[in-house]
Amino acid sequence: MSPTTPIRSLFLVGTLGGVLTTACHDGTLPTAPESRSVVAPSSATPIPLFAQVSSGNMSTCALTSAGKAYCWGIGFMLGSDLPDQSIPVPVAGDLVFRQISAGHMHSCAVTTGDRVYCWGNNHFGQLGTGSSGSRSDTPVPVSGKLKFRTVTTGSEHTCALTVDDRRAYCWGRNDNGQLGDGTTTSRPSPRAVSGGRVWRQVSAGSSSTCGITTAKLAFCWGLDNLGQLGDGPATMQHNAPSAVAGGHLFSQIDAGYMHVCAVTTAQRAYCWGFGAFGAIGDGKLLDRFTPRLVLGSLEVARVSAGGLVTCAETTANRTFCWGYNQEGQLGIGFTTDTVVSRPTEIVGPLRFTQVSVGGLHGCGRTASDATYCWGNNEKGQLGDGTTDNRYSPTQVVGGP
Repeated sequence: MSPTTPIRSLFLVGTLGGVLTTACHDGTLPTAPESRSVVAPSSATPIPLFAQVSSGNMSTCALTSAGKAYCWGIGFMLGSDLPDQSIPVPVAGDLVFRQISAGHMHSCAVTTGDRVYCWGNNHFGQLGTGSSGSRSDTPVPVSGKLKFRTVTTGSEHTCALTVDDRRAYCWGRNDNGQLGDGTTTSRPSPRAVSGGRVWRQVSAGSSSTCGITTAKLAFCWGLDNLGQLGDGPATMQHNAPSAVAGGHLFSQIDAGYMHVCAVTTAQRAYCWGFGAFGAIGDGKLLDRFTPRLVLGSLEVARVSAGGLVTCAETTANRTFCWGYNQEGQLGIGFTTDTVVSRPTEIVGPLRFTQVSVGGLHGCGRTASDATYCWGNNEKGQLGDGTTDNRYSPTQVVGGP
């Protein structure tokens, strides 16, 4: 994609115009912005506590410590048959969940009984019900008898890992091989990823998927036009898992819109794929076909790759973000048509133990389970009771 490619249909971004890159003074280490206040509600406002948060495209979902799911943002992504909501509302039913994933236009969650339920759009069978085309505004069970430990939602496909043998299964859209079953046939029910590997984690992106095996090796499959598979010179696609180049051992991986980032067992962050808007974080506006080191020698615990943005949490719970900042989705206190091509610390004193970035917004959860969001708020996906964009972390209100 060029800087004038319209991509609003994917994550609420209009035609992308001119950009300004920012880099660290020494060319290696990230910098922190000027201190600015964090937007917080009044003391009389109810504050929800969440043990897990997941940012989608125009929605956000979260779980309480008791496993109750809440979502906010665009209506059909709430799992509750309601119109748009700017504060958390409970997902319909009495299901108890232990993991949740908000995607582009659908979301899924795993119950404490190891079953996956999904809601939202189902044009390509991404809800996994055995048929496609019919949207569900409330949770529906994925077909079959497989039990899953985790689930991950992409643009129009879903993947999950089984409980007993840690095999990867995917379903939904497959025109670019993103299901990894060796074909380009879309599947409305779970289909095993080819190769028979045992997986530690999988992550569904826009039109590709990546995973880490229990041997800590990274593989990706699907669309590769911008190097998002990380296996060398870009090709059109791979319909089955292809090894990420470099021989790194990884502990965590996250596939975004057209780029991927991962953390090694040595706690170093690497990114690859589409880099024209700074999402790789290496100071360049270039696509990268193999992993590139980000954040220098800082020890990183987790990374989250979103639309044209990446955020990382250090082992000291500092949060750095980089990429395109059109809607304030970097959380650095300002917004212009600006590309921040190196990691920049979000504003304020907050320390997050989990960060999740979506299309044009991000959210973070503190050690006390308070949730803050920032960026685009067109559909109320920041959960602060308004539809005002926020350029720094703003506390989620209402809800449980």
